[in-house]
Amino acid sequence: MPAVTGPNLSLSYGWTPRSGATPGDSGWGGPVTENFRKLDAVSQISVISRTLATPPASPSNGNRYIIPTGATGIWAGKTNQLAVYMDDAWSYYPPRRGWLADVAAETALASFDGSNWVILVAPLPYIDVYNPGTFTLDAGAALTLIPLTGSIQQVGGGWDSGTSKYTPPSDGVYLVEAMIRPIRSGTNSMEADVNLQLGFGVSPADNIDLVAATSPDLLPFTVSFCKPMRLSASASYGIYGKHTGAGSVGFIHGQLKITRLGA
Repeated sequence: MPAVTGPNLSLSYGWTPRSGATPGDSGWGGPVTENFRKLDAVSQISVISRTLATPPASPSNGNRYIIPTGATGIWAGKTNQLAVYMDDAWSYYPPRRGWLADVAAETALASFDGSNWVILVAPLPYIDVYNPGTFTLDAGAALTLIPLTGSIQQVGGGWDSGTSKYTPPSDGVYLVEAMIRPIRSGTNSMEADVNLQLGFGVSPADNIDLVAATSPDLLPFTVSFCKPMRLSASASYGIYGKHTGAGSVGFIHGQLKITRLGA
């Protein structure tokens, strides 16, 4: 008699071999191979990405992807399916409600809710960069990007050490903390009664936050701010500074922390 098919993973079971049966009629032969292939494909799912719209040109055996809306080529029309590269070919598995998948590109856990893959648990994107090195800001200069070249801690990527700018991985509300501290004695020091400005934004002309303070006598002096802001994944952000001093001013410290708070 033919094998019975399970309602969840569609695995064949209840085989009852009989004499003279057609090969595979009871679930043995080819169906068994496909069952084990499927077990390998959909058990402990970990996909490389859920946003890659074009199949990779040179996939490796075992590579898995969740096919996004708008996929092209041989993935077209297979939205939300699990694409698995095995034995030099792609196989596709429509998900069932409740399937879970680790998404490596996002360091996140996604669940299929019956219609879409939804991120359940994702670490908050976070960066902490600091140290402007030997950076000095000339007198009379407009708001100028302050490079941050020190140690970098980040989750979710986005920091470009070459440009000293941060591109958020997704639109949302982020907590932005920024500070700069000028040198107060010695070469390129900031004298008293100088106004120092700190900006945060995409460009000097587009600072979405700007704070300023006037330096006291030669005491430790820091300009900083901390506030939630809505940032865009299509923009790159940095910190900017300017001052009203008569000569160039060096910076002993600068720091930028950005943590995602929510959508």
